[in-house]
Amino acid sequence: MSKMKKELFKLALHGLKGKKRSSLLTVIILTISFAAVLVTLCITGSIIKTNAEYRLNTYGAWYGAIPYGIKGDAEFLSTVNGIGEIGAATVYGQAVSKSGVAVTYVGSADGNLLKIGRIELQDGEFPQHDSEIALEASALSKLGKNYTIGQEISFTVLFDAESEESVEGIKIPVECTFTLCGVLRESSSLWQLSENKLSKPICGALVTNTAGENLRTKAIETAAQMNEQSTGGAMHVSVAVANRQFFFEVDEAERGQAAESINAYMQKTRRGTNADKAVCINTAAFSDKGEADYHSFYICLILAVTVIAVVCIYAVQLRKQVRGIALFRSIGITKRQLRLLLTFETLILCLPALGAGTLLGTIITKLILKLFVYAKSAPVQVDVPLSQLLLI
Repeated sequence: MSKMKKELFKLALHGLKGKKRSSLLTVIILTISFAAVLVTLCITGSIIKTNAEYRLNTYGAWYGAIPYGIKGDAEFLSTVNGIGEIGAATVYGQAVSKSGVAVTYVGSADGNLLKIGRIELQDGEFPQHDSEIALEASALSKLGKNYTIGQEISFTVLFDAESEESVEGIKIPVECTFTLCGVLRESSSLWQLSENKLSKPICGALVTNTAGENLRTKAIETAAQMNEQSTGGAMHVSVAVANRQFFFEVDEAERGQAAESINAYMQKTRRGTNADKAVCINTAAFSDKGEADYHSFYICLILAVTVIAVVCIYAVQLRKQVRGIALFRSIGITKRQLRLLLTFETLILCLPALGAGTLLGTIITKLILKLFVYAKSAPVQVDVPLSQLLLI
């Protein structure tokens, strides 16, 4: 900045100090106007962003799933372009109450699935020991239990039976007791597994892998006893293999190609079976492709009102402005220098108003969304379109 520009800047600052009242009023009007513009810009984009986050929290942030996994699936998924985190779950059996009411399915989940599935706790912690279990709140209600952490939970786990004979519908029961270590947020009834031909369920009760295998060992022992007790050895059942499931993230740009690759792999590896031959896409979480509409009419209206308000303020100070300009011209200031002086005055007023208006607009947007749109039903995400804001 040249010496002349520095002097003009100091002169502009001194001039504004001499008309504090109108300067402060101008800053207030600009601040309110910038805040109004920001709210107009943010509201639609913020709703879209908040809705997207709400869907991910509700239906999981995984993009694709294989609800009936076989050996080699995890290794193949790791080679597909665009695949991010891969989470795995193992479903062992169905929990039923003492009165025979179906409660939920018991299984285990690795850390990646907890992360990309956004499986969270309402209270407590995830199982760390083989004697612990984390249950969804709805499952506890079906068992007639409250949400007190540390209480003992007893129920029966029904394992699917396999046999060469026609023994459809036979289940192998295992009695078990766990200590409640956590209350899970509801997810098993909300996740949607399209292309799930075998109707494989999702776990609503989580235990450690070792605890799950221990339950399966007990089921195998029970199956052996059932075989011994059958008349003349007429029945021979075994415990079905625990169901392995895979959930994975996919980069947005690679989703179409990744789905084609996985579907081709599944058609090849599941040929001749009733198992899924197409990947399950999480359409519930990734369905909304809406774009923000920034309401150009309202923005123009706000800016027009702002210009009128600022012009009115300057009109009130017109005499002083005319005298000041005449004085500057009499001492030899050029028209170019005069324009630069007025530009400096405008910047000095606008820059703090822009900062304060942005902060005020963000707060107002968040309050509007919290109080009138979501009312604590979702964590509010404020989307500030900086490029549009700076352009305006």
